[in-house]
Amino acid sequence: MVATGQGDYPMTMMSAINVATSSPQPPGAVLRDTLGAMGITQSELACAIDVSRPRLNMILTGRCQLSAEIALRLGRVLNTSPRYWTKACEEWELFQATQRLGAKLAALPTLAKRNPFYVVQ
Repeated sequence: MVATGQGDYPMTMMSAINVATSSPQPPGAVLRDTLGAMGITQSELACAIDVSRPRLNMILTGRCQLSAEIALRLGRVLNTSPRYWTKACEEWELFQATQRLGAKLAALPTLAKRNPFYVVQ
């Protein structure tokens, strides 16, 4: 892992965001980039995390979600935090939902002027 000053994120986290559009990459693409940077093959990773190669390929191509269980396995095998992988999934899902909702989301009313349960730090 390369120190980036961004917690325990590997350098590939920087590639998780498309700087030009500020859109996150799909989790499978982030994992693909990570494997390439680390010189690890799909077969090696599938064996190491104890999943079939077809299932790993489905994750890498976005046909199967990267689950919390897989995030735990990736964290252990790739020496990253499982939260790195779950955060990549979360950012991608929020981006997709925002794109789908578009104007509908912007048109929703704000009912609370200030939420007492949410404190910005």
